[in-house]
Amino acid sequence: ITNLERSRVLLMFHKKFQKWLQFGGHSDGDTDTMATAIREFHEESGIEIAPIIMDDIFNIDIHDIPADLKWRPAHQHYDVLYLGSIPEDTPFTRQESEVDDIRWFDIDGIWEYVGERRILEMLEKIKSMSYV
Repeated sequence: ITNLERSRVLLMFHKKFQKWLQFGGHSDGDTDTMATAIREFHEESGIEIAPIIMDDIFNIDIHDIPADLKWRPAHQHYDVLYLGSIPEDTPFTRQESEVDDIRWFDIDGIWEYVGERRILEMLEKIKSMSYV
């Protein structure tokens, strides 16, 4: 999620992973990945307005998930990402069970908070786009 000018991004501090991430979640059998992305954004942020979404998939990231204590085997996780925008003054309330914080970040100053390659690549892609 970016502001309308695409100069800032809205990220959440994920409670379980203890890092700043984009909003999102599992499709749980729903084949409409855009609907899943929007649903998860609303659930995690408490934002009620619909974001302005680019029609196409913005990015697909595949990364490894290690085996865990719930006996789930190691596997690959597929993130299907969409780019959405909302006005920066939109009120939000975090989903307390999964989210410790929600914050706007300047795209140019975010590097000290986010170190994951996949998120940094998404931010570079946003920066390279002209505002439409």
